[in-house]
Amino acid sequence: MAKALADRPGGLSHATVAQFVTEAMNLDVAQFAENPNARYSAKEDAERALRQVVEFRLHVDLQRGWRVTMPNLEQVGLLKVEYASLDEIAGDGELWGQPHPKISLHEAHQNAKALALLRGVESDARADLIKILLDEMRRVLAIDVDCLRETGFEANKRDAGQNLIEEWRFSDFEQVPPIGMVFGRTGKAGGACKDLNMSGRGAFGRYLRSSSGLGTTLDLSGTQTVIRQLLAVLREAGVLAEVAMDDAGNPGCRLKASAVRWWRGDGVHGADDPLRRRLDPEANVRVNPFFRDLYSGVGVSLASMMAKEHTAQVPPKERELQKTPSAPGVCRCCSAHPRWNSGSTSPRSTRWVCATCRRRRPTTRSVPDGPGAADSRRW
Repeated sequence: MAKALADRPGGLSHATVAQFVTEAMNLDVAQFAENPNARYSAKEDAERALRQVVEFRLHVDLQRGWRVTMPNLEQVGLLKVEYASLDEIAGDGELWGQPHPKISLHEAHQNAKALALLRGVESDARADLIKILLDEMRRVLAIDVDCLRETGFEANKRDAGQNLIEEWRFSDFEQVPPIGMVFGRTGKAGGACKDLNMSGRGAFGRYLRSSSGLGTTLDLSGTQTVIRQLLAVLREAGVLAEVAMDDAGNPGCRLKASAVRWWRGDGVHGADDPLRRRLDPEANVRVNPFFRDLYSGVGVSLASMMAKEHTAQVPPKERELQKTPSAPGVCRCCSAHPRWNSGSTSPRSTRWVCATCRRRRPTTRSVPDGPGAADSRRW
């Protein structure tokens, strides 16, 4: 992703992001296809399956938090996520001039001052509020995209199983992550954990009532109306998709993937989260330089390397099978990445195993005989 963004300063859209990221990986067919000699339609099927896997991984990476022990691209400042036509929507007086038809007349009359505050702010400030709202939706994976739906994920999983090697397939136990849905309502007991209920008491509601939002004069009822107005206008503008309706008539929304734009970051400041920031508003989010340099530089050369579970987690018989090459004398990546990992050892010598094809070779170093030999072998 970092390389694809660097090669295209105009940014990437939902329609192009998987294709360009796959091209930036620069993989040979033998490094991802089940049939290393695939041609014609078989090659096209393998390339399509690879793009589908990459697209799924890219969207899952948009959620909040670290990936086990590694930050995502936003946190190291290499990715900026924007939204299509955001400035135009924020500056359209016709959209914000009147309460949206989804807002009842009674609610609009009761909270007229709150709607006037939203209507009266500068378009730049309104754009900032919209971006914070959409970022919050995106980071709980409230995204309307086929690869995150159950049916789309299962179809991609079948395609990958048919056309890709094990390293690129979805594991048998992998499930589609919980996909969020956003409601402009107060949460209640028994609700789905994946749903994001935006109310006046939530993080976004408190931000609206702060000096950085619409001001401290906003009350709880007015805050709820402002949130409902924002969601309704964004649905009308085509940024959000209405995918469900609760018993009270509150629509459940997701961010349309077609509205997301991927831009290259400067690598200096990480992604901001004003709803949870406890720092000086003028302070910038620190970037971890190790991961930034890893993603932007070294990571490009690691495309054909494979990561596996620790050997202590694998039964002994299966571990021995993994260390036996399925095709002796054939290695897909050793010429490009001559990296060897410590493998099984015999009592007399140390062996090293290729990280990709599991071909073994002994080293010239031997364990000495005599007193203390057992201790030497143990260490």
